[in-house]
Amino acid sequence: INQALASKIALFVALAPATSVLGLSQNLFNSLVQSSPGLIFKLMGRKRFLPATLFWRRVLSRKMYAKVIDFFIDFLFGWKAENISQELKPLYYSHLYSTGSVKTTVQWFQIMLVRRFQMFDDQSVSSVSTIAPNPYRSYSPPAYPLYLIRCPIAIFYGGKDTIPNMKCLLHELHTNAAVFAQEQPEYEHLDFLWADSAAHHVYKEVLRLLHARCPVVSMPSDGA
Repeated sequence: INQALASKIALFVALAPATSVLGLSQNLFNSLVQSSPGLIFKLMGRKRFLPATLFWRRVLSRKMYAKVIDFFIDFLFGWKAENISQELKPLYYSHLYSTGSVKTTVQWFQIMLVRRFQMFDDQSVSSVSTIAPNPYRSYSPPAYPLYLIRCPIAIFYGGKDTIPNMKCLLHELHTNAAVFAQEQPEYEHLDFLWADSAAHHVYKEVLRLLHARCPVVSMPSDGA
């Protein structure tokens, strides 16, 4: 951790951050990917994750694409997306998916399996024939040292967000780092981007905290 750089940061704002992941809402699928993260390589290859999504985004209408996204986020994460405007969902969801690597997805499943925010584990997926991690090996990938982060942090998280384990995250941070933590009881993961009430419940508070730490940041007017 570059402490000299960290000392120049007035405030780091994290919206729905995740380091330790609780899992997926579908128990069967959740058990499958946690027991064998490397299986994702066999199913998805080693390049882009779900590249066909871009094809369906072009083929389907925006309304139909939004319905498909609603189905899958409910199926995988149990999110209902009820705080997001139904009229604006087709517009928002058209920007939702961007291609990432399969390796990134596998790493998150590894984190779910070991319940530890760690770097990518090459050994567990190095062999094509390897289905499950070897419990007898002595090597363990290094964890990301969250306790070394000393710059002020403000965390906003949702009470209905099924991805992050916030108790674990707040415990791992240095005692002097997390200066502010606010839960939005009715918020899910995507609500911090697109909920109708995000401007009032989240962004206004973010600007207040930034202004308190760095007065050059202007405060919004009451009508904003």
